[in-house]
Amino acid sequence: MNNNSIVLNVLKKNLKGLTAYQILHRVQKFRRVQPMTVYRALKNLTDDGLIHKTNKNKKKKALKPYQVNNK
Repeated sequence: MNNNSIVLNVLKKNLKGLTAYQILHRVQKFRRVQPMTVYRALKNLTDDGLIHKTNKNKKKKALKPYQVNNK
């Protein structure tokens, strides 16, 4: 499972959204990653239209209509 999929799965499990560091702490339960890895995954997921950044507390949220693509 790649970093983008892990980050997206973490976001899907939290309906209220998470900050980048909240995501980092949850991802680190599965694998050792640096903050830049999470930021890069968040950028990729945003560019792909799978998540968006909210203005409230700079939290990231998975968009409901989207699912993880089986590529």
